[in-house]
Amino acid sequence: MPSFRRIGLIGCVGVLPLLAPLRAQPAPDGRAKLVALVVAVQEADYRGDLGRLRSLAAEMQPYTTEPSLAAAARYWRGFAHWRHALNRLGDGTPGDSVDQDFAASILEFREALAINPADIEAQIGLAAGLQNRAYFSLGAPERAATFVAELAPLLRQIRGTAPNNPRMMFVVAPSLFWAPPGRGGDKQQALALLERGIRLAPLGTPSADSLAPGWGEAELHMLLGWFSLNLEPADSGRALRHAEAALALRPEWRYVRDNLLPQIRQRIRSGPAGATARPRAKITTVAYRVHRMPAMLAFYREAFGVQFREVDTGGIRSQFGEVDGITLKFVPIRDAVDFENFPAHQLGFEVPEVNAVVAAARKHGGRVQDAPRRQDGQVVAAIRDPDGNTLELYGSR
Repeated sequence: MPSFRRIGLIGCVGVLPLLAPLRAQPAPDGRAKLVALVVAVQEADYRGDLGRLRSLAAEMQPYTTEPSLAAAARYWRGFAHWRHALNRLGDGTPGDSVDQDFAASILEFREALAINPADIEAQIGLAAGLQNRAYFSLGAPERAATFVAELAPLLRQIRGTAPNNPRMMFVVAPSLFWAPPGRGGDKQQALALLERGIRLAPLGTPSADSLAPGWGEAELHMLLGWFSLNLEPADSGRALRHAEAALALRPEWRYVRDNLLPQIRQRIRSGPAGATARPRAKITTVAYRVHRMPAMLAFYREAFGVQFREVDTGGIRSQFGEVDGITLKFVPIRDAVDFENFPAHQLGFEVPEVNAVVAAARKHGGRVQDAPRRQDGQVVAAIRDPDGNTLELYGSR
């Protein structure tokens, strides 16, 4: 994948070329058909299936003339075009080669806003398209200025109107991360915005409208992973955790699986440029065996602001939350025997060489609980230290 700095603001919207209107008319059950197309668009996006995205955008065209479906059809055509462009960029297509796509996408979102000027999701899409066109026009300042003139107030508007919308955060955060400080850029503010979105996402109530956008949580994890990799110095541990969280939410996401995670793991293996030594280890997870789960969740939320999400951990419904880059895991105790077999608490370490730590445990009287194995492109294992405490290990080898 090309440099993120080269492909620009990943929260931006890109599109397919405009497609000629189709003559087919929507069927009587048009809403159900459009819902099915929307589901298919999102699946094709995460798989990186460019041909499928293109054909699905064409299939949605007839619904743009149906009064009850037109606004949604325009939005989701814009979404299909957007993800088509991002996948093209991820595959190495130069940014200036997709400018026409951006323009066509902007047109779709403008059409949605012509139907409903208060549509916040279409406003977010429009902001993303303008942002990308501005970025790829930096070599032509006058042209870029025309996009920025409309973009700047629009970014302020969507932040004020939808402060808890994860899609707004996905679009606004890149403008904060990449802009120079003198022009409103603030990397830490961008990271904080994404972290806030990740905390809030599990608490949101899904819309009853099956055509309303609901994506965003996985994208926030992905973007935070990418930004963490591009800090100076890079925070590879945080990048890895959030990329893995994005893939856990969207296991079929080709970009994260095949592009982002390999970049992060390569950085972990090689260390930062010019480094003479690598850290021995970094704590990435802390697990608690929890008996009073509702009370524990309520306490940690109120006292420390931790927002939890439910995760299936080997058939056990655990609760995971983030605290300053460390994943806090609450694993329910099922019975007394279960508690006796496992310590109450458990640390997880990111280390350069998992096998070296396993060997050290054996040397000093510890033992292996789960032998090293390769999972999702990295080596994972679990050991007991000399006192019997369980440690999870994650590393590149």
